[in-house]
Amino acid sequence: MDDHEQQQFESQFNSAFVGPQWQHIKSERGRDLWIDTEVLRDSLAGPLYNIAMKGNCSYVYSREDRYFKGVDDPEGLKNRLREFLDELVEAIDQFGPRTADELSDQASVYKNASDIWAAVEAAIEIERRHYKNSNLVTD
Repeated sequence: MDDHEQQQFESQFNSAFVGPQWQHIKSERGRDLWIDTEVLRDSLAGPLYNIAMKGNCSYVYSREDRYFKGVDDPEGLKNRLREFLDELVEAIDQFGPRTADELSDQASVYKNASDIWAAVEAAIEIERRHYKNSNLVTD
């Protein structure tokens, strides 16, 4: 990954994970939703942060914990991250807004989930290249 791509992806990562999305939340229930889904966003952020800072996330392939057990290549990583995103979207789906502010909050959290997935897709492309060019490929 060259410097330009690294800066571009770091900016995308920051927009999805570090930016002030939570500041758009208007209701108490919306803040609760944001807090309740934070662990899912953190699960998605970990590998992407490593890619933004180091250009790869090969550390996940040797992990045998509940987050990355069985993940041994970029496709497996993408599938695992998709599982985390699906859990996030399910939580957003179940929110059940009761007011206009809560409906706005739900839309904001959906938008954040969409931004996260766009960052995941960009990260996976970077990781695929790193994986292919490293000693991790066995074919």
